[in-house]
Amino acid sequence: MGPRYDDCLGLSDAPSGPLPAPGRRGRGGRAGRPIDVGPVRPPLPGPVPWLAIAQAEARRFHGLREADIQVQRNYAREVGTGRTSMVGSENAWCAAFANWCLREAGFAIENAGWFDHAGALGRAMGFLQVAGPGSDKSHVVSATNPLYRRLQQPCVGAIAVVPRSSGAGWHVGFAVGMASPTDVVLLGGNQDDRVCYAANPVQVGSGAHVRKATFCLPEAYLDGPPQAEAAWGVVSVAALNTGVGIGGAVGSGTT
Repeated sequence: MGPRYDDCLGLSDAPSGPLPAPGRRGRGGRAGRPIDVGPVRPPLPGPVPWLAIAQAEARRFHGLREADIQVQRNYAREVGTGRTSMVGSENAWCAAFANWCLREAGFAIENAGWFDHAGALGRAMGFLQVAGPGSDKSHVVSATNPLYRRLQQPCVGAIAVVPRSSGAGWHVGFAVGMASPTDVVLLGGNQDDRVCYAANPVQVGSGAHVRKATFCLPEAYLDGPPQAEAAWGVVSVAALNTGVGIGGAVGSGTT
């Protein structure tokens, strides 16, 4: 038995912003401002069900690159990010993959009626900050995504928004452990152009320019019965990838 997720709730260092009020399963929003996200299937049984779905996708594609993956499954199209291709550096699909797994597990992923609600599905930072509510650009302000609650510390299966090692932009995946004191291991899409496990930095830069990883979980999941999950600790990227049929070295998804 690992740590209960409700034992590690809190607010991470960055990005900052007010915590949303807890919502009912399938809904999210600040107190007094429920957001209609449409019908949501009951989540699959068991702890962090989206992680099992991501693992199944990794096994399915067993190291295939994005050009071959999108022939069978175009996560950007299926989620509706507005992009039609997953190929090339201009078509990052890590957020589309994470949202696809969450949706398949039965969780709401979109703040319907908010400005740019579809585009946010294709951005790693969309899990933390969204433009809305409202559809008029002149009155839209950035707000904390009410579908997710930030965590003080990582948990197995937590959604991890991490800085790219280049210092420009962000990446997202599902946390499974640490490769080293400075690198978190994520299961995600667009990591070395694949669905795989990869080590990613938890912090880039220093001083006023530091960018740190942020971890969160769906509000709807936290509203349900407390779940136990594997203990957080050091894991082997190579062993994890071998377990899903991926051999050889895997690069980071955050360059």
